[in-house]
Amino acid sequence: MKKLITITMVLMLAGFMFAQPRMGRSQTRMDQDRPMMGQNVGNRLEQLDLSEVQMSQLQELRNEYQKDMIQLRADLKVNRIELKELIADGKTRKSIDAKQNSVTKVQSKMADLRIDHQIKVRKVVGEENYKKMGAMNRYHNKKNFHKRSMGRKR
Repeated sequence: MKKLITITMVLMLAGFMFAQPRMGRSQTRMDQDRPMMGQNVGNRLEQLDLSEVQMSQLQELRNEYQKDMIQLRADLKVNRIELKELIADGKTRKSIDAKQNSVTKVQSKMADLRIDHQIKVRKVVGEENYKKMGAMNRYHNKKNFHKRSMGRKR
């Protein structure tokens, strides 16, 4: 009888342990007072001397850029998967090269879009503020480099 009670208690305790929500990465970040990614950009922009119109234009540029990049990243992922499938299926070198060219074209579009976005931002904020933004970004990236690289899987 004691064994049955002991086993029941152990099983109940194990059930309670597994019933608790897991504290995954996203959940722990939400619980902390630190700003989430993207909110830091707004905090850094407040340090610049920008008008409401400039802030609005930057937000529009950022939204447009993000929409375009989401689509290109999706295209890139699909092309990479298709490339892996071609290689795994033993397809011809010609078809593999064609798919690799598709991957490269999407990467090139992403780089062009990034440069175009930076030029548009520079036009909106002006040269002096753009230089300040660059200095703030370098400081922010240097300060948080170790946080980004810890535990990241590639």
